[in-house]
Amino acid sequence: MISARPAGRACVLAVATLHLACSATELEVGRTIEQYLNALQAGDRATVARLSAAYHDEVRGLEGPAAQQVFERFSGWLDERWEGFEQAKKTGTIELTPDGFGLIRALGLGRGGYYQVREVVEENEHARARIEAQLGYHAVSFEAFPPQTRLYLMGMPLGRLQAPVRGDGPRKLEVLATVEIVCRLEKTNDPLHPTGWLVRDFEAIPETARSIEIDWQ
Repeated sequence: MISARPAGRACVLAVATLHLACSATELEVGRTIEQYLNALQAGDRATVARLSAAYHDEVRGLEGPAAQQVFERFSGWLDERWEGFEQAKKTGTIELTPDGFGLIRALGLGRGGYYQVREVVEENEHARARIEAQLGYHAVSFEAFPPQTRLYLMGMPLGRLQAPVRGDGPRKLEVLATVEIVCRLEKTNDPLHPTGWLVRDFEAIPETARSIEIDWQ
């Protein structure tokens, strides 16, 4: 993620791609991950719930007001996670929770962050997808940002968030270049489900994290 905040506004710069193999399972899993990430970044609570295994655990068998209460509770939890990420930006530490929320937001996955689904392994009613995220900071023209612009860059070790300001002096910054993430999914029997898969959790693999140094001005 590159998030710049000049005069209180935020933007994200990057390039996104999703690599999918040709099998039906890989296509469905890849589509599920793509939709989940996009919805998470966009604040689309209904789609996140639709694709979340945790939400389906709670709402299974419920209808009407009872189901609506579960959705409202889930939406409230999402709001807390979004607010928690904004607070984490101030502390410089992203919590690597099983829901992957902070990591996904920080890497910009689903909001311009470049990633590839490299491998999908299916076993019974479960699947495991290996995702490679590449941040591409080496290709960013940081000098194009106005002076006093604060940018948020993923640093090292994994989970650290740097927040340098344009014009605060030349130095070297160690930033994250690539990292692999495992997404676990579960099959759903809902015939109306858009992909047939639910997202259970995300796990960053710390030993796959690779860093680079960039020149900061």
